[in-house]
Amino acid sequence: MTEGGIININSTTVKLDLDITNQDSNNDKVTDTDYQYRLLINSLWSSWLPVTGLIDYDLSPIPSGAHDITVEVKNMYGITQDQITIQYTAPSTPDGIPGYSTLLIVGLLALGESVIIFRFRKKSQK
Repeated sequence: MTEGGIININSTTVKLDLDITNQDSNNDKVTDTDYQYRLLINSLWSSWLPVTGLIDYDLSPIPSGAHDITVEVKNMYGITQDQITIQYTAPSTPDGIPGYSTLLIVGLLALGESVIIFRFRKKSQK
């Protein structure tokens, strides 16, 4: 996590490093591993998930702009949280024709060509 300020991101994927210090909260000489985390971006909470070293989060559903991300971590003793702010700039869409439009254009061209060939054959048979 960051110590403050704003992180500038222009990728749809962000990786958060969630480092939990090994700890024996109940003094049973066993390191606690029952941690879970969830993320709050704007006003939407994710589900509780087991803690992994790196948390991958897809930013593509959110618009460009400044967003607060709150990470909550819980175990059987309670919940702690930390907040960072990201300045997310959505990647620009590539120039050109999207894939579905290309297929539609190719289909229409093939149909038009078929009609021309059909009419040419019909005229040449007379």
